Amino acid sequence: MSDEANSRLRIGEVFRYNKSFPTDESIVDGLPNFIYVTGTEGRPNAQLESGINPIGSIGECPAILISSSSHKHGSKESPWQDEFDVDQGFVRYFGDNKSPLDPSKSSGNKSLLEQFAFHKSGLREERLKAAPILLFSSVKVGTR
Repeated sequence: MSDEANSRLRIGEVFRYNKSFPTDESIVDGLPNFIYVTGTEGRPNAQLESGINPIGSIGECPAILISSSSHKHGSKESPWQDEFDVDQGFVRYFGDNKSPLDPSKSSGNKSLLEQFAFHKSGLREERLKAAPILLFSSVKVGTR
C-alpha cells in the first residue's frame, strides 16, 4: 500500500488504471498506478468500473469517485457529453443510469442522492459526514 506522501491525488494528474493491478506497484507502464495510490489497507480498492463508484456503504463512505469516458461521448451507449470544467468549478455529469427506468434507482445515482442530504445540510455536523466527490476522466496516453 502507498504511504501518505505518495497517496495524494492532484488535479490533472494522469494515472494508469485497471482494477486488477497490484496494490504494491507504484508505477505501471510508466504512470502512477491508481490502485496503489488510492490503496488503504483493510479497505476495498477504489475502482472506476462504472460512472459512479462509492467506496464502501453510505454511512462509512470515504469518497465517491465519478468516472467519465470521454472517448465514448457521442456513441450509441453514451450519446451525452459530461463536462468537467475545473477552472470554473463546474461539472455537468449525466449519471450512471443506462436503462429507461427511474434514474434514482440505479446504485450510483442513489449513492449521490443519499450524499446530497449531507452536502446541502445547514448543520455543520451533518456536512462533516459528506463524502468527497472525486472526478476522473479517461484520457489517451500514447496508444492507451
